[in-house]
Amino acid sequence: MTGRAVRRVPAVAVLALVAALAGVAPGTGWAADDRDDPIQARSFPVRFRPLSDAAEIVSSILTAHGEITLQPRLKQLVVRDRASILDQIGPLIESFDLPPRSVQVSISLALATQAEAGRTAPDELHQQDRGIWEIVPLTGFTAFDPLGKRSIIGVEGSTVTTDLSEDYRVVFSVDWVEDQRVAFKSFSLLRITRTDEGEEQVKNVYSADINLQTGKPLLVGAAQAPNSKKALFLMLEASPR
Repeated sequence: MTGRAVRRVPAVAVLALVAALAGVAPGTGWAADDRDDPIQARSFPVRFRPLSDAAEIVSSILTAHGEITLQPRLKQLVVRDRASILDQIGPLIESFDLPPRSVQVSISLALATQAEAGRTAPDELHQQDRGIWEIVPLTGFTAFDPLGKRSIIGVEGSTVTTDLSEDYRVVFSVDWVEDQRVAFKSFSLLRITRTDEGEEQVKNVYSADINLQTGKPLLVGAAQAPNSKKALFLMLEASPR
C-alpha cells in the first residue's frame, strides 16, 4: 500500500508524547480540540471492493491520529480518528464501493489474405460486418475468410473464456468498466489443435492488455512476420450493461 500507512501510532501515545515535550499534562492542552472534534472509532462496511483498496483510499484523508483496522471476516474497516474525518469516510466509501459492472463484448475473427479464388471478397464481408472491416484492405489484404463470431457478457474482476470456432479461443480478464471506456487484461487469442488421441494443444497467437472506447469497434491484426501474405484480424466492440 502506498501513501499514508494504514497502521498508526495510537492517538493516546501521540498526545502523551506531545504533552510531555511541551511540558503540559496529558488531557489539558488538547481539551478544546477533544471537545470540538473528539477522537472516535467507527466501523464501515465494504461490500463489493477489496478491503485493502478501501483502506488505501481512506488512509489518504486520515490525520496523524488516524488508525485503520481491517476485519476481513466482517468485511468492514474500523477507523479511529477525529470525528470530522470519520464523517467524511462514509460518503467516500460509498462512492468507491460499487457493485462490479458488466459489459457485453462482441468478438469477430477473420483470416485476411491476398486475393485468391474462392475467398470472400471485401464487399461481401462488409455486408456481414460493415464498417471497421473496410480498414483491412488498406493493409494490403484483399480477401477474407470469416472464422468465428461471438457476443458474451463479462463482469469486472472476472475471467472470460469463449470459443470462436473449433480452432480459436479467446481468454481475457475484465479489469474495469466505465461508461466511456473498458479495460481488458491479458486478452489472448489462442489457436487450438488436437492430437490423434484427442488431446487439446494450445498455442498463443496474440496477447495484450486492451483499453478500448465503448461503442467503437477496435481492429487488431496478428501476423507471423511484417511481410506475411496472411494475417488474423480480430474485431472487438464493448458495451457496458
